[in-house]
Amino acid sequence: IEGFVVNTRDITALKEREWELEEQNEKLEDMQRALSHDIKNPLSVAADSVALYRETEDEKYLDKIDKSIDRINALVDQVLKMTECRTGVEDTDVVDLKETAHAAWEMVDSPGSQLHVTDSRNLETEPVCFQQIFENLFENAIEHNTEPVTIRVGTTDSGIYVEDDGSGIPEDERDKVFESGYTSNPTKTGFGLTIVKQIVAGHG
Repeated sequence: IEGFVVNTRDITALKEREWELEEQNEKLEDMQRALSHDIKNPLSVAADSVALYRETEDEKYLDKIDKSIDRINALVDQVLKMTECRTGVEDTDVVDLKETAHAAWEMVDSPGSQLHVTDSRNLETEPVCFQQIFENLFENAIEHNTEPVTIRVGTTDSGIYVEDDGSGIPEDERDKVFESGYTSNPTKTGFGLTIVKQIVAGHG
């Protein structure tokens, strides 16, 4: 053996593209499942309720139709948010943490619950998606507690935090709550924390 020839090439960009495609495929699978399964269920309930109402004129079936429509609207909204707030965050702007948290609070039905922003800072974010983080976390805290909760938002040395004084997530569910479609409440979509994780990851 008189020598060796070594050929090398940088495949970092290729690997990054592979990871990006994997993430996009996961999102497409989430949307496909939502459209093919989750939306079909309330559509079926609505169709059956229409038929039963025509037969009986019992208004309880109209209530079922209303609930089905609300469910479909919620699912469509969440699927759209999953497409709008992609992992790659672009079109950023500087926003104030306190202002964003309060703007999100205005979008949440929060009877009896309270929001406290302990401190604030300016952050470079995609504003619409960034606010969606707080809307989803606030809704999650309120909806999974029977009593009103106090939610606090603030900063740390390395980022920001959101906490509440509710009952917390059971230990055996903590690895599952970020899975797309997972929910302990059958009336919800199970996409809320998936969207939160997606946007947070996109902001680094």
